[in-house]
Amino acid sequence: MGALGPRTRPRLPHRGLIGELAYYHWSLPENRRRVVAPIEGNQMAHKPGELSDVQFQKMTEQEIWKLLTGGTGLIEVMWPGSDDERIDMDAHIKECFGPHLAIQVKCVSWLARSGKGYRLVKSFDEKVERLHASPLYWYIFAHLSMPILEFTDPLFLVESERVHCCADPQPKGEVIAFTFEASVQPTSRDQWHDCKVAPLDLAARVLELLRKVQGAQGLVPIQMPAPAVGIVVGLRKQPRAATVAGE
Repeated sequence: MGALGPRTRPRLPHRGLIGELAYYHWSLPENRRRVVAPIEGNQMAHKPGELSDVQFQKMTEQEIWKLLTGGTGLIEVMWPGSDDERIDMDAHIKECFGPHLAIQVKCVSWLARSGKGYRLVKSFDEKVERLHASPLYWYIFAHLSMPILEFTDPLFLVESERVHCCADPQPKGEVIAFTFEASVQPTSRDQWHDCKVAPLDLAARVLELLRKVQGAQGLVPIQMPAPAVGIVVGLRKQPRAATVAGE
């Protein structure tokens, strides 16, 4: 096998021809900084099975929608009419016309091997003219396990300004390339460890953010008055006591 014999290649489990080609690539000297191993049935790290990138993105957005609306029942999710603002969904407290949280979902179908653990690595780029940051604009980074169609615990909920400053921004002409890389190990203490959130706790965390903004803006939810006794909406009804007296 020449210079890349068995002793110089990474000792990774055999995954067939496609896996061998991937391991050959990462055994090259210029690619040894990080070894990526397909896991959980995914043979190619950049492709989630046979799904297209658009299908995979829509699937992950729907899964996030289920977590947000089903977690507490207090959050309403809306979908933008276009992608001009780089927003995948918009969340607000149900029946409260106050602040809205804009969310951009970034998901992968594979994890990068890091020592004895794994890391979530998501690379993406944005045009400079479309790059926005706001306390009400957040990213969700996640790994969707394709065999069981569930998110790996944890997810990462990160404010947009922090992502744009700390996710290895690399200007390339009219775009900026970003690489978000965070450990999914429970004991990790990397720069993103405080952004971890369990999938079933995502709704409660978003609700906490929205209520914090409400408090900062001095907004108080409107409490509808309780209907008076004996009144039926749309109909006129006399109180029961008056009816008895008339008899």
